[in-house]
Amino acid sequence: MTEIQHAEQISSVNPDKDVENSAHETDDDKLVESLLIELDGRAEQDQIRQAVMEVREKYKNATIDTFIPIFIRRGVLAKLG
Repeated sequence: MTEIQHAEQISSVNPDKDVENSAHETDDDKLVESLLIELDGRAEQDQIRQAVMEVREKYKNATIDTFIPIFIRRGVLAKLG
């Protein structure tokens, strides 16, 4: 088994990764609800959720994630607003 395969195997069973993904989902749900209100009918919930996922993808390798929700919000508003 190569080091990469081993790292992938570890990350696939890493409970911290699951917690992190769960936290992103909760944050994204809150963000989608907030944007749905802010966009006031200019976009549907599914469109907003898709835009959030697309913009979040840009920041998947960020080492500091403090401001990522702000960047995602701005990106989605620029895309759909």
